[in-house]
Amino acid sequence: MRESLAHAMCQRRQSQRRNPRRGKPGKQLVNRKPRAVGSETPTDLTGAEAAAGATDEDMNMRILFIGHGRARDALTALAADIRRNHGSHLVSCYFDRDLDMVNAQRGLPDCDFLFLGLSIESRDNSSAAYAIEKDVLERATSSRLRIPCGIVCDQQGLVSAPYLMELGSHIRLVVAHEHNHECRVAELCEHALPVYIPDIATGAHKLLRAVDEILHPPRRVRA
Repeated sequence: MRESLAHAMCQRRQSQRRNPRRGKPGKQLVNRKPRAVGSETPTDLTGAEAAAGATDEDMNMRILFIGHGRARDALTALAADIRRNHGSHLVSCYFDRDLDMVNAQRGLPDCDFLFLGLSIESRDNSSAAYAIEKDVLERATSSRLRIPCGIVCDQQGLVSAPYLMELGSHIRLVVAHEHNHECRVAELCEHALPVYIPDIATGAHKLLRAVDEILHPPRRVRA
């Protein structure tokens, strides 16, 4: 009896070696890249990056354009030129109602430089557009984010948004274009570099060069 039982147990062990019992499959682990806190996925990518799935290492600069009303015309032209002729850069654009996507609760998209296009709405300190633009600039230039910012003159060539009396000292670039070449930095943006782009549809290279000089200033050679 004992010999029969021992023989049966031996056969069972041999069978288990040949056909090991398979456990229940565990959950597959997927590595996920954490999303930056307080960021939004850019609404517009360069065509080359969208097709190739470019990584952060492939991008040179991330430019954010925001504005209301007629400001959209100039900003869209600049963004289109960057996508078409300077495909290594990432461009995102938020206009009018889309600006709710970058409110204080959602946060600003990750960017290296922010451009705010001025419009007639920017002069009316009782308008919703004025409040949104002021809020965006305040958050971008805060000690927590410190995003370099520039402005694009409005369609009449003016830099006259009242919030610039408080925030203008943080502006690094003022862009004038085409017919508004009379746009002046004046006292509102005392630390800003003026950039004139005669043809807004093909002049983004001037804007990018100025941004690059701000983000990557030349090193001084010690004597």
